[in-house]
Amino acid sequence: MPYSENQLRCLESMGLVPWIARNGDARNGDTRTEVERNGTEISLQPLATSPQQTTSVEAPSFETLPLIGIPFRGNTVMSLGNQDAALLVLVEPVSTTQKQFPFESPDAKLFDDMLRGISWRRQEICLGVVSRLDSQLPGTVDTNATVADLTKAPREAVLVFSHRLPESENPDDLRIFFQRKQMPVWQIPHPALLRESPARKRQAWNVLKAARACLQ
Repeated sequence: MPYSENQLRCLESMGLVPWIARNGDARNGDTRTEVERNGTEISLQPLATSPQQTTSVEAPSFETLPLIGIPFRGNTVMSLGNQDAALLVLVEPVSTTQKQFPFESPDAKLFDDMLRGISWRRQEICLGVVSRLDSQLPGTVDTNATVADLTKAPREAVLVFSHRLPESENPDDLRIFFQRKQMPVWQIPHPALLRESPARKRQAWNVLKAARACLQ
């Protein structure tokens, strides 16, 4: 896909370099080239491949998890952004001491860069905070609102920003299956996890591309 100057800048802030294949697939021994901003191409050696080790993680039933109230303009709301958006983004809180929902400041900037890198804006998604810490977050959980309430709208895809997920870079290994089978749901590294483990940025980028392809 072609990248705009703004997308390239956001990708660089994520520590990612856009790659394109030339003369076939690098997995078959072909070379890949890096496209620089001035349009020149630099021939690189074939990418080394290594078997992925997938960590088995028992995924909870996200649809039944409670939503955390988000302070917004003097009120508490259960979601932000476009309520009818095709893409639903669910975010796990960083910790019981988190001061700002859905993201603390350093994570919010990285999250926005991720969206811009794949040509999305916050206004184009529905964003909710889901608790996997349940009772450890007193006063912030509305037990009457669950993830299932946010999926009643005609969503086409869901991203779950998580702290615990397999290490595989294959988006298919990061799928979660909701009750509505035709709606693809992916786990994706939380920005806080990306800051701690920069090697997972490739994993996050692959999931973003899969979600973008689904919505297109």
